Amino acid sequence: MPPPDRRRALVQGALLLAVGLALLAGLVQMAGPREVVRALEAADGRLVAWALLLFCSQIITVGLRWWVGMRLLGMPVALGSLMRAHCGASVVNFLAPGHFGEPLLAAWLGRSGRAPAVEAFTVLVAVKVVATLLNLLLLLLALPWMAAGLGGDTMTQVAAIG
Repeated sequence: MPPPDRRRALVQGALLLAVGLALLAGLVQMAGPREVVRALEAADGRLVAWALLLFCSQIITVGLRWWVGMRLLGMPVALGSLMRAHCGASVVNFLAPGHFGEPLLAAWLGRSGRAPAVEAFTVLVAVKVVATLLNLLLLLLALPWMAAGLGGDTMTQVAAIG
């Protein structure tokens, strides 16, 4: 039998999954299930697969970035609980206007007692600065590739989606 904290985390995770599935079902219903199926049939499967791969890697990368940041400040937070909280923060980012997910993650770390709020918000600022610098570096590295016309139709499709 799992300890009470583990049981509570499992129930909380199941409830969050149910809410996420309900929100997804609501969005599909609003858009029209036939329209969603039609759009998926018309989509290039390779681009959908790449998008899913990038999405999953982004969730994992940002969660690990937070985990490393907390460890560097001497606040070791369990990776599993941090990743669950980060997934919840990502849902807030996807559904709410603006980017409120990561500040909520920092506040959760402070309120849960897993890390002082000041350190959590310090990590928030640090990971945003690092992410911005890495994005700028990748953009600068991609400019010659894009200017040379490498990537052909795929780059045109990705640019049209973005």
